[in-house]
Amino acid sequence: MPAAPRTSTRVLVVQDEAIARELLVRLLRMGGYEVLSADTGERAFVIMREWRGRIDCLFTEIKLPGLVDGWIVGDEFQLLNPLRPVVYADADPARRMPDAAFVRKPFSPLDVLERVRAMTEPALAADPPAKPEPPATLMAS
Repeated sequence: MPAAPRTSTRVLVVQDEAIARELLVRLLRMGGYEVLSADTGERAFVIMREWRGRIDCLFTEIKLPGLVDGWIVGDEFQLLNPLRPVVYADADPARRMPDAAFVRKPFSPLDVLERVRAMTEPALAADPPAKPEPPATLMAS
């Protein structure tokens, strides 16, 4: 976990396709975001627990390999971060979530960047990024 103060909005990208995930990570970083990434829902759970309260937005594919799909990832993210936005990606999302955004696959990475930006700006006004944890201090005897 980082010890340096945060200077940007942090986004977790959950995408099982390596090339698409890397492209999204690079584009979001170029857009000024700090980015974490996972290739499965299970890995996303681990990251969300490690970074509890310090992820500002979730972008997740709905169909993921393994037992944990994007809907479950989004539900868990909302439990941990109730005021923070979720952006879902799917070819034909049948289920809609309130206060969530959707991008239809195949999507353009620029569309994802615009959607994340549109979702994070108002959300961060209501719930600013979490401050970094204070550094541990040593007590002299």
